[in-house]
Amino acid sequence: MWTNQKFCDKTKNVVTVPIVSYGHLATSRRSCGAPYANVIYENTEKELVFSCGTEIEKFSSVYIEVQKGLWGFNVITNKTLVKGQW
Repeated sequence: MWTNQKFCDKTKNVVTVPIVSYGHLATSRRSCGAPYANVIYENTEKELVFSCGTEIEKFSSVYIEVQKGLWGFNVITNKTLVKGQW
């Protein structure tokens, strides 16, 4: 997995994917319960975790930057929430 991510192709594709559902991870003494968004990317449901304090409920879609990895698997290098209405 490391080599797939480390030696990926330098060209980036930006894809807009809608948020299917969202929620928060479990909280504990050491974690804040980070928000996550479930999206459909290439006919597969993916879970994208964001930093604590992000109000995930305000967003309707996500821009993701994708690079082709060394072994042919896609690598998500960046994700940005896009405002909208549910």
